[in-house]
Amino acid sequence: MKEVKQQTNSRPKQADFSPLVQEVITVAIQLWRLKIFCENAFPTVQDEGRWIGEVWRQACDKLQVEHTLDMNISRLITSQTSHTRGEVKTKHPKVIEKMRSHATKLKDGYNFVYKEPHKDVTKRKGLYRGKIIQKCVNAIWFANCRDEGVCFPDSFSPIPLPALALIFAAIENCIDEWITGIHTGLDFTATEYEVVYQDHLKSLYSFRDHSKHLNILGNICTKLYNTGRFHSGAQPLDNFRPPVISIDALNAVIDEYKADPMTETDGENGNISEDSA
Repeated sequence: MKEVKQQTNSRPKQADFSPLVQEVITVAIQLWRLKIFCENAFPTVQDEGRWIGEVWRQACDKLQVEHTLDMNISRLITSQTSHTRGEVKTKHPKVIEKMRSHATKLKDGYNFVYKEPHKDVTKRKGLYRGKIIQKCVNAIWFANCRDEGVCFPDSFSPIPLPALALIFAAIENCIDEWITGIHTGLDFTATEYEVVYQDHLKSLYSFRDHSKHLNILGNICTKLYNTGRFHSGAQPLDNFRPPVISIDALNAVIDEYKADPMTETDGENGNISEDSA
């Protein structure tokens, strides 16, 4: 497949490629974003090396295109990592700014993830049911019926634990900007917040395993997805109508005709059978 000539000494751009390859790159970037959200927001070099081949192959298969993955395309896709993480922070509801006077209390023992925070850990209620969590889920992945949470239900139903950990790490970043009482911009970088993300992920896995006999976290994540989908205005999955008559239904019609070939002759002479009336 012929390419538009690329500038070898400049940063690769999607516009450098032919329209069809640009389309494949767009799909691959979409799939890459899902990896960041749902698998690991701070991927290792090994993760990226594995993912890039996966998303490119899936994108090519989806669009039925064969094209070699080169270094420039790889750079275009992997450069989306920090941008994707940054979106999680920028889409956070402004409620964090309103809580700036309580920043230290919010940080204490992950108080912000509770529905009813308290300085005494034994009196806190509603772990992982804080209102800010649903607000963030809605804003980041369910802003409208075309958002990623709606378009990729297999990835977001229920909300994956790495996605929650990313939300919590971004919330901490926002809280940290107000920790002194005066706003100080802090970049949401891997250097500073990968360990925060991993700590939240460990806590989530620990709670999931500790309460697995009740599936508490699973139910929370399912509710987050269902509420987010409702917020987006998208039709509930359970109420989706099949787009076409199913193959089974068509086969049943054929079997019916084979059993009674006279069916299609009813009414040929203007007569309507009793069954048709």
